[in-house]
Amino acid sequence: MKGGALSTLFFYIWSQGNNEFGFCYYSTGALIDIFNSMRQLHPFLLILLMAATLASCSTTYQLRQIDILRPAAYTLPSDARSVVLVNNTLPYRSATTHRIVMLPEYATIDSLYLDRMPVVIMESLKKELINRGYFDRVEIDTISIKDPQSKRMAAADQNTINNMAIRYGTYAVLLLDDFSYETLLQIDQPEYGWYFATLTADSKTLWRFSAIGGNTIGTFEVQKDTLYWSGEGNSPQLSTANIPNHLSVLYELGKYAGSRFANQITPYWESKSRVIFTSGNGYFMNAADWASKNNWDEASKLWNYIYQNGKTIEKARAASNIALAMEMEGRIDEAAIWCALSINEYDKIKSSYAAQEKIIIARYFRELHQRQEEVKKLKKQLNE
Repeated sequence: MKGGALSTLFFYIWSQGNNEFGFCYYSTGALIDIFNSMRQLHPFLLILLMAATLASCSTTYQLRQIDILRPAAYTLPSDARSVVLVNNTLPYRSATTHRIVMLPEYATIDSLYLDRMPVVIMESLKKELINRGYFDRVEIDTISIKDPQSKRMAAADQNTINNMAIRYGTYAVLLLDDFSYETLLQIDQPEYGWYFATLTADSKTLWRFSAIGGNTIGTFEVQKDTLYWSGEGNSPQLSTANIPNHLSVLYELGKYAGSRFANQITPYWESKSRVIFTSGNGYFMNAADWASKNNWDEASKLWNYIYQNGKTIEKARAASNIALAMEMEGRIDEAAIWCALSINEYDKIKSSYAAQEKIIIARYFRELHQRQEEVKKLKKQLNE
């Protein structure tokens, strides 16, 4: 490694131990035409009219955050309600684990490792699994059972798996078979005298599920995770001042990788945004007020009235809102039907703003269709 700023930096690193949103349905050309037609008015009046025009198109709908229960990526056997996490890994070593780039200089750190990484990953996963309450019991054995002379990817034999399950009194064994990690610290100087630093940390983990008697779903796909940190300053050292040291980064990476793997074997909650239309006539505002209080039944009564008696655009928006009400009540099939009715009404309208709204509703319909498939998987995973 050459001297200079990178050498100094190397020493520094080493020494570190309910929103509203809406479309504006006026194109730029339309706004210009409106402005030209009113430019003879008093400037103050013109400003007021333009402000009112823009404001009128900013509250077409509100975004509502909802929590959705997603199924696990893999469905475990129905009786797999107790599990022990087992360390089946070897210490990780690589000559290019940590790279530092500040062109034209380049360096690597090949002597900084976190041998506790499997423990960090497993403890994080255990904590997350316990918090979710999917398993009746979660145990952990962090001492590696892998023969140091074996290959990194070598699987544990079934006798070993059975003995571990019997020892901890669990139905199944979840083995961490392999892991790896690397970091890249890159420092750029796009402007003279100012530096921008980015630290990227990547990890890969490989798990395998097996139960007593060999009932197994085999090896999961390799899980890849990435975390980022950034900083800036008038020197390489200052640009990295708020970036954690490499060991701290590896701890965070391990905890993140462990907790995220829980999504592979247990259902999880995900926050999503949904649209509630509030513009069209006075009933929309009243219904939105009921919806804000989670009284979807009262809100649906108003939206149903609009759907039966309103204009085409009002019917389209009301049907979409009813779809959301059905989804909030867990009636996903009915939600998909109402969403399809909304799209059908939008198809009758030949205007740019209707086309924009239809794009949103079509996306919502696809999400509801996805949820219909997920509900089947969830019922199996939750033994319903």
